[in-house]
Amino acid sequence: MQMNEVVSIDKFKNGLRNAGLKYTPQRGLILSTLLAHGSLSNAEVANAVAGKVDRATVYRILAVFEDLKLIHRIWDGWKSKVELSDKFVAHHHHASCRECGQVLRIESDTLEKTLQGVVSQLLFTMDDHTVELRGLCQKCNKKAP
Repeated sequence: MQMNEVVSIDKFKNGLRNAGLKYTPQRGLILSTLLAHGSLSNAEVANAVAGKVDRATVYRILAVFEDLKLIHRIWDGWKSKVELSDKFVAHHHHASCRECGQVLRIESDTLEKTLQGVVSQLLFTMDDHTVELRGLCQKCNKKAP
């Protein structure tokens, strides 16, 4: 286990404890799955832990995690994936491939500075933001006619 995973697990345990909940083996397995894979749909999380945590429990745990803002949902039209919130991973945005469904992370100080500049010009106080790009990944782009 890497050091950043240990820190994330400790933060996660504290987040659950602050909400009056326990860190259970099932919750830990779902956290480990998200740490290992990044963004996944609810079904992908359930499939990853199949045989260890039943599907209904996975969906209930994900709903609790989302309510506690331990994870957040990335929307692509009417489909979504979940990932650990900014409390556990560096702030980033996403580029989603409309062909294969791959979600790429965008970490860009330039983008953040540009967004801050826009907000400043508008005399707007920003609480939160997301940038979601949709299109074709490099692999699918090569396949396109």
